[in-house]
Amino acid sequence: MSLVTGQLTSCVERRHRRPQRPLRWSVQIALAALVLTQSGCSWLRGGGAETRQGDVHFAAHETPAGDWDEMGEPGPQDQPAAKRRWLRLPALFGGKRNQRASARESRSAVDDPDAYVKLAEQAIGNHQWPAARRYVSRALELQPEHAQAWLLKGKLEETAGRQENAMKSYHRSVSCESLNPEARLRMARIQIEQGRAEHTAQALRSLIDCPLATADQKLRAKWLLGVAYVRAGRWSEAAAALEEGAQQRQLSSDDRYLLALARYKSGDFAGARREVEQQLQIQPGHAQFANLLAELNYVESTQSKVLPAQNLSEDVSDSGINRH
Repeated sequence: MSLVTGQLTSCVERRHRRPQRPLRWSVQIALAALVLTQSGCSWLRGGGAETRQGDVHFAAHETPAGDWDEMGEPGPQDQPAAKRRWLRLPALFGGKRNQRASARESRSAVDDPDAYVKLAEQAIGNHQWPAARRYVSRALELQPEHAQAWLLKGKLEETAGRQENAMKSYHRSVSCESLNPEARLRMARIQIEQGRAEHTAQALRSLIDCPLATADQKLRAKWLLGVAYVRAGRWSEAAAALEEGAQQRQLSSDDRYLLALARYKSGDFAGARREVEQQLQIQPGHAQFANLLAELNYVESTQSKVLPAQNLSEDVSDSGINRH
């Protein structure tokens, strides 16, 4: 009996020696428990077993209700109200931080001049000119020496009919990237249209030999070189260059007329007649081809030298120059 009494006495003494928890902490803990209980946290009322660790995954990702069935998990609408509120806690605490991180990633991705250039190319392909201009302007703000952005700016200026502004943009593109086949091609075409064909032949010959030029760009350069030779009256060279450039090119009626005229003026009557007759089968009333056929018939019937045919040369001012 004395042994039991001694143990009880020592327990009471140790209890009195234990530091008492301040009242304010007890009140705060009680209030917190009361609030959580009233908010519906079933885990404080013995329902904690219902909450699974894997459910936090669904709270962090606001998955649409229609996608839950495909994931093989119960949707938020199938969860008890208390549990749905509990599952939203991770998203509430981490939401703003995740939004700020996403905003930073979006800004870093958008503030890439190459990304704006790609958007501009897509807009040009869809004929969305205002959007394309905005994208190009933003790309040049981020990187003023972006060669491709200046090239696209030149294309937009051409579309608007501002040839001089387009030439300035193409010059700027070439200054940023000296071996820029597309910009050089477009500059040569504008110069031919403006009556400066004599300044383009050397540049086009260099472009044909450029290792960075694609096969399509080289064929286009050969065709433009033939057009420049036509303007300069170098008919034999024009016929050869146009013949090479015509490969894999969708020839318009103007293209065929230019090729037929170059062959005729260089003495290739058979080649000229072949082009003329093919086109007249497609367009029987084409005046230019009809006139050229009549002159071919006259020359071959008289067996004379090739006539000057100044009236035919006057019809090639805009022939054979197609914008791409």
